Amino acid sequence: MTSFSVPVPDTITTWVATAFAVNPNSGLGLDPSPANLRVFQPFFVSLTLPYSVIRGELVVLQANVFNYLKKDIKVLIIIDKNKAFKNVVTYLKDNQVKSGRFSFRIGRTLNIAPGEIYPVYFPIVPSEIGDIKINITATSTGASDSIIRTLKVEPEGVEKEFNNPVLINTEDSGTFFDDVEISFPPNTVAGSKRVRASVIGDVMGPSISGLASLLKMPYGCGEQNMLNFAPNIFVWKYLTITNNLTPDLERKAKEYMIKGYQRQMTYVHQDGSYSAFGKSDASGSTWLTAFVVKSFSQASDLITIDKYVVNYAVSWLISQQNKNGTFREPGRVINKAMQGGSAAGERTLTAFSLIALKEAENMQGVCLF
Repeated sequence: MTSFSVPVPDTITTWVATAFAVNPNSGLGLDPSPANLRVFQPFFVSLTLPYSVIRGELVVLQANVFNYLKKDIKVLIIIDKNKAFKNVVTYLKDNQVKSGRFSFRIGRTLNIAPGEIYPVYFPIVPSEIGDIKINITATSTGASDSIIRTLKVEPEGVEKEFNNPVLINTEDSGTFFDDVEISFPPNTVAGSKRVRASVIGDVMGPSISGLASLLKMPYGCGEQNMLNFAPNIFVWKYLTITNNLTPDLERKAKEYMIKGYQRQMTYVHQDGSYSAFGKSDASGSTWLTAFVVKSFSQASDLITIDKYVVNYAVSWLISQQNKNGTFREPGRVINKAMQGGSAAGERTLTAFSLIALKEAENMQGVCLF
């Protein structure tokens, strides 16, 4: 028999421990049941922070003090001073309550009953850009805890980027020298200036490096789902043609498309059409159904798309064609982005529907009636 010690994190949770042993005579032995170890801290403090704030903005930090001791305690909770922010405190002057910004340590004293969670609020105004440390300490008789978190402070104003491209050609001399003049607008926010240099061995490099961010997990209603589904197709095909599709990006794009395809099937009507909220809508939408036909046809060589699903949608789409060749819209379009910013008229709908039907011709097993 042997024993060893392992430090346990103070996170309030339950840890599960199992064991097995190998014996030359009896073989493999397993622990008949796992051991559960519940880690608990009777007194601690937590801090709630936003993802980011703007410099000069008044931010109220919330610190929660948890007392799971069996007695009342008197707690002093302190936020340490930091030159990157100023504390906002109230004070009495000339019989009036006023507020001011000061760079010093601020503490609050409070009484907390057993089993009680007490929130404490610290208003601050960040004065520097970047990641600033927030240090909160809670001290009582017999117990104490502290927490350090990082608050992201961004500059005020509107972020703008300027690009100075330089084409490097070493064909003649083998070396290349160039001076790039960098200037900032006169109204640039102090402390927000940044310069970044990158070298890419492909003219299309900057576009390719940002394509991965276009891969999105489809979500939302039938229209939102397709707006997030379609870019995955284009990114996959472009990266494949340019030999830049990595196994990770391929796996990610395929996973997104499969889930988007499965989700879109929850918005199909019995007649094969699609609408933003499926069968709860009175009718399918020609715009959305054409979008589905076009996208599913384009994705059919990347993931498994049921040809009958596309055939039913194509059949319904053709049934919406008028005698003069135009297409009508019996349903509704909620998200105008699905129309690509074009005027939602009869001509644009007809062109979009014909393009979708032309794409369907390239999908194996799809018939245009």
